[in-house]
Amino acid sequence: MLTFDQTMKAIKALARSKGENPEKRLALELHKKAKREAFKIYHLPYRCYYDYLKSRADHPGNKLMLNPCWPNPGYPIDKVIIVNKEEFDISKELANGSRPFEEVYSYDHLKPEVKEQVELIRNRFCPWGELFSDTWKRYFLKFLKGYDFTKFTCFDFFGATLGEVDLEGEIIDESQIKLMQSVYERLQKEYKENPSKYNYEDPLSCEEYLYLYQDKPFTIEQTQDEVKEAIDRAKALNKPMSDEQAAAYMKRYGME
Repeated sequence: MLTFDQTMKAIKALARSKGENPEKRLALELHKKAKREAFKIYHLPYRCYYDYLKSRADHPGNKLMLNPCWPNPGYPIDKVIIVNKEEFDISKELANGSRPFEEVYSYDHLKPEVKEQVELIRNRFCPWGELFSDTWKRYFLKFLKGYDFTKFTCFDFFGATLGEVDLEGEIIDESQIKLMQSVYERLQKEYKENPSKYNYEDPLSCEEYLYLYQDKPFTIEQTQDEVKEAIDRAKALNKPMSDEQAAAYMKRYGME
């Protein structure tokens, strides 16, 4: 239930408590988030999305964060589905590894029949539709401003190196990089030709969004103890939920 800004502060605080460099820890967490979400959710190059996240981490504000329902606040919590841990295909290696909970119990690991339900919700609340549609351009071309895509490397596009596997399971090679350079150079040209069409003020956020919307189309079922633990964890990070947020969080899991 922490906001992005609160989470960034919490990451730094936790790093300091462990004697780690808070800026390096923050950069690593932003890298993982950008690599995971840039293309898969927003169709943005890794570098563009990482820079957006870093700017927001350095300069918190009252503007709405990019989310899968942009420029809306997110998925309404009463429209998402609740799934239990048995509805994921999790290997023993993954379950016993050190990856964060949200990476293990993610959309990629949902069973096929559950993915179908989740995809229906995604499509229903995604405002921009198909890849590079006119609506997508209206919402996202401004995030390409100021970059020279002819100089973008594999890492700039994917947050990965040549020879790694991309999100579609294909090996990244030079031909993909040249294609990406061409595509995003053309998209940026559209922006430069009519910037007023694509420039807009990011929507303002407000407190009630924290318990009315979320950034995932599904919620993982939790026990009463797990829900209370999440509320206590927020308090421990000096970011306690308001009474309204805590009540809404309990309600989300059927624990009014």
